[in-house]
Amino acid sequence: MPAIQMNDLANATSNEPIDAMVLQCLRAITKLSKHLAKVPEINLASAIDVLVEKSPDDLYPQNDIEVLVRSNELCGAVEFQEKYYAPLNIILDEEIVWPMPHRIFPSN
Repeated sequence: MPAIQMNDLANATSNEPIDAMVLQCLRAITKLSKHLAKVPEINLASAIDVLVEKSPDDLYPQNDIEVLVRSNELCGAVEFQEKYYAPLNIILDEEIVWPMPHRIFPSN
């Protein structure tokens, strides 16, 4: 497996807005998944090992991932799980009107 260079990411910053960085990251993940979906399951481990050399453009930069992880604009893992598992409290319009309004005129 090739050695991936670890950089000092403690002070990773970016001038791009977070929403643009998230979109770029999702595009890179989509390209990567399309690339890996074409690989047979038997060769998947070896394909992942040579991924850095074969398609470096599909990998999102490590510094940008660190910026996204440290961003206060995005949810953390615990906060995301709380929101994901929380029940949806949707109130329908019919539930707001109670008791049912009385009709002034008969319907027949």
